[in-house]
Amino acid sequence: MKKILFTLILCFTIICNAHAYSIENELTELKANMEIFRKEISEIKETRLDKTYPIGSIYETTEYSSVLEVQNALGGTWEVYASGKTLIGVDENNTNFNVVNKTGGSDTITLSIDNLPGHSHDIPALSGTAKAGTTATTGGNHTHSIPVLSGKTSEAGSHVHNSWTLANQANGTPVTENKNGFSASAYAWITAGTKANGGSFVDQAGSHSHTVTTTASTTGSNGAHTHTITTTANTSGSVGSATPFTNLQPYITVYRYQRIA
Repeated sequence: MKKILFTLILCFTIICNAHAYSIENELTELKANMEIFRKEISEIKETRLDKTYPIGSIYETTEYSSVLEVQNALGGTWEVYASGKTLIGVDENNTNFNVVNKTGGSDTITLSIDNLPGHSHDIPALSGTAKAGTTATTGGNHTHSIPVLSGKTSEAGSHVHNSWTLANQANGTPVTENKNGFSASAYAWITAGTKANGGSFVDQAGSHSHTVTTTASTTGSNGAHTHTITTTANTSGSVGSATPFTNLQPYITVYRYQRIA
């Protein structure tokens, strides 16, 4: 009985030792396989990173707010890229965008005169008194109309005439001869209204009037002249404050990184 029991224990021990040896070998093999698998996974991860995000690639996310988070999630070495800027494709035909990583633009802008559209400013009506020193060039030739006139002079026209008479004539008979051809010693000059030697004189009666009629006409064209006008140099008035205005397109922000290794 003891012999049988010993035999059974010996067999069990042999079996257990054999099984333990087998398990240890299997664990060693499994550990080796796991290391190989880990390396393969690492290689796959590196290969995937290089294929998906090769060096120079841009990665955008709304989740990872730091470089460390991106490197832990994706691998590789990263840096923050183009903070506060939008991206635009390279255009070799446009000098603003003809090479990679070229920067430009501004989020605000102030217009200059060259940027303004053509326009005009209203100037209100002006009036004032002309002053010496400047000349208005408008000509001033003009005429005045003269209407038809008709009427007569005043009837107060009494007058007398002087005459010659014989110097010694006593009866006052008027002398009809003219002065010409008579001797001054024989005749005397009688002033109108005075008596001659004979007591006669020339009659003063002679009141009369004259009728005058004119034709409608105009004066001659004359009177070219200028007016002097002085105005003060000025402007049409100033508006605007040259305040810069926003030059931003509609946008939404993200975290952006570039792989550098």
